[in-house]
Amino acid sequence: MSNTALITGASGGIGLELARIHAQKGGNLILVARSEAKLNALAEELSAQHGISVTVIVEDLAQPESAQRIFDQTEKLGLQVDTLINNAGFGGHGLFHERSLLAEQQMMQVNMISLTNLTHHYSQGMVARRQGKILNISSTASFMPGPLQAVYYASKAMSPPLPRPSHKKWRSLMSPPRPCVRAPSQPALSRPEISKALIFLKTPKQRARWRNAAIQRWSRVSWSRSMKPALSLR
Repeated sequence: MSNTALITGASGGIGLELARIHAQKGGNLILVARSEAKLNALAEELSAQHGISVTVIVEDLAQPESAQRIFDQTEKLGLQVDTLINNAGFGGHGLFHERSLLAEQQMMQVNMISLTNLTHHYSQGMVARRQGKILNISSTASFMPGPLQAVYYASKAMSPPLPRPSHKKWRSLMSPPRPCVRAPSQPALSRPEISKALIFLKTPKQRARWRNAAIQRWSRVSWSRSMKPALSLR
């Protein structure tokens, strides 16, 4: 059974740790980031340690056509993406009217538009196969406005709710299967509990393992006549 995960922002931090977790479980990987040297080094490390297949795709998700190029390349190589982890993202700091508009636009491209594009591209195959997983890495910033980081907080507010209506839309197109995609950034905790818990999650490895629990519990695309919406942060 195919078990290939595509991870964006995989050259460091949480994305790198999620790649290691998936590799430890024997899953193949498609690693996406801008840093070719770091991706190649990670690919060599994981393939040697775990005997898995690792494909490297060098792309800058701040570029408008990057998601389409990633999808086209995986299609050309005949790679089936069973798990999509939209991890890439970045922020900025400063007064809104003083920050570079280009920097803000690139942030929105990575945090919102490329994430949406990749989710759209790969969810189609998952629906057709009736199997797959999607995880959108968000932030506690998605639940509140943020001083000196207006666009970052606003951009992160999009990723948790994005998959929630999907099962309703797909249900109207497909019967009896009912896809249900949920991709919060943390396992089942209330908002105050998440904020409190993150105080103790100091390293990318700790945060990656936390988010891996979300993959197992909330991000499965599965089908059943009796399927009900997954739990969500409310």
